[in-house]
Amino acid sequence: RVELRVPLLRQHAEIREGDAVEMVVGSDKSYFAEFEAVREAYFPASGAWVGEYPFLDRRAMPAISGRIARDAEERDVWARPGGNRVDTGGVRGPPS
Repeated sequence: RVELRVPLLRQHAEIREGDAVEMVVGSDKSYFAEFEAVREAYFPASGAWVGEYPFLDRRAMPAISGRIARDAEERDVWARPGGNRVDTGGVRGPPS
């Protein structure tokens, strides 16, 4: 669980506790067990950003977010026993 403390702005009105959020973080710990310096957070469902200053090029994040979602869906398909395998045009997925 991550808690962000930022000034409340009108564009934050659609954000609810428990909403999915994507952040770029840095950590000295393996597996990101602990991290610091969360500068910005992106809420893909509403397209809202939280952060005091735009450190990232925010125009790129929706595309990155979409790719994260597609990759997660593909992993879910491959993880299902006997799951539907999709023709990937010769790109090989994880071994069965």
